[in-house]
Amino acid sequence: MQSLTVIENVTLDGVMQAMDYLPPANRVALGQSVEGQVTAEGKHVVVIGGGDTGSDCIGTSLRQVARIYQTRKVTATYQVPSGSAFIDVQDEVPLDPTITPAQRPYRKLPEIGFDFSWPLYPSHFTPGIDGDFTHFEAPERQNALRADIRPYLRADYGNAGWDITPMLALDAARYNLDAFGGAPRQSINRAAPIFSLNTSLNFERYWGRNDWLTQTLEPRAYYLYVPYRDQSNIPVFDTYLPPLDMQRLFSDNRFSGPDRLGDANQVSLGLTSRFLDNNSGRQLFTVGFGQAFYFRNRDVTLPGESPQTQARSDYVGELTTDLGDHLITRVVGDYNPYTHDFDQGYVSLQYQPAPFQVFNVGYLYRRGQLNQSDVSFAWPIARHWSVIGRWNYSIQDHQTLENMLGLQYESCCWRFLIVQRRFVTLNGQGNSALYFELQLKGLGSLGNRLSDFLHDDIQGYGQKSD
Repeated sequence: MQSLTVIENVTLDGVMQAMDYLPPANRVALGQSVEGQVTAEGKHVVVIGGGDTGSDCIGTSLRQVARIYQTRKVTATYQVPSGSAFIDVQDEVPLDPTITPAQRPYRKLPEIGFDFSWPLYPSHFTPGIDGDFTHFEAPERQNALRADIRPYLRADYGNAGWDITPMLALDAARYNLDAFGGAPRQSINRAAPIFSLNTSLNFERYWGRNDWLTQTLEPRAYYLYVPYRDQSNIPVFDTYLPPLDMQRLFSDNRFSGPDRLGDANQVSLGLTSRFLDNNSGRQLFTVGFGQAFYFRNRDVTLPGESPQTQARSDYVGELTTDLGDHLITRVVGDYNPYTHDFDQGYVSLQYQPAPFQVFNVGYLYRRGQLNQSDVSFAWPIARHWSVIGRWNYSIQDHQTLENMLGLQYESCCWRFLIVQRRFVTLNGQGNSALYFELQLKGLGSLGNRLSDFLHDDIQGYGQKSD
């Protein structure tokens, strides 16, 4: 019962994008008729990604009596001045005890990742290499070993006012697929160069009495070229296409995960402005917007998707405020230049005076799909006692989709959580579930992994407040 990044071969039948699954599910749950609607009832559900969308997928799947998996992972890391490496072992444990080992998703046994760079002072050049080696294993499934490495050479020019950073990289991947279902053991290779050029400027001016406020103006231009490589024969284990935002606008791969390397010939332009309190060092306001311009179609896709043909991306904008007293607001929006309408938007307000004392109010909009409010909180009511809750409401359908209420007791040595959750089933009726967890600090836990779920479901829960 948590938002997870999990592993499943999406070339199999029954794989959907989140926004193709959630809106019809919400309408059917509210008694409407949706032709061809796909449900999670009786299926094994694997959610790739996290945040609000991941939580919505899990909540909707639970309402449809789906079987959900929970990630268990052990990780060891190694760090030196030139970089870091890690090794982890990951398994997906079903919350439904009727699921057999042969039905569970792939395990990572193990995954080894690394990222190293060596600046060549006093020159401007920095060679480096990053990558991962992962062995995917599952009973009665096709097992595989994936190796993905990326050596690169970067040059850094600039000072406090400007920056120019060209980079040339080679992305090389190899898949060793075991024999399965009559198919022989085989190997698949992929290699492609990547060239990027990042340029930015930084202007500053002072405002107010005694110049207490600094405003920055930071224009940025990013060019990316990646030639097309046919990857339709490469299985997809842990890769997905995330929504566009300010961070993804300046990324060298539109996909998250190494199973797909997106072809690109594009320029991304952005402008960010920050307002800094010179007395406290706090960043009071941050506002940014940007757009990508494409010089060719994006033909590399995930299975079942079509190439992207638009010449321009959505306008992407973000606004964050931190006015003190532990109060933070955030506004995110995507404006479609072809339909002249907002494709999606998100508004949130968070008050967090302490790690386990937080109150969130959010509003999520996706044109023609979602129009929802979300309230969540974890708040002390007495010594050692806190109340926990969440309310997710569909404004367009005038219906509560999910509510949750629970109690937490925490002392120096142990923590006890109990949560009651009510949600809407496929036939529009309410259903309830009760979960608990007893955690002995430093030793382990007994019961449902509620703490993991609450970290994902209640933004800021357990995190250090500013």
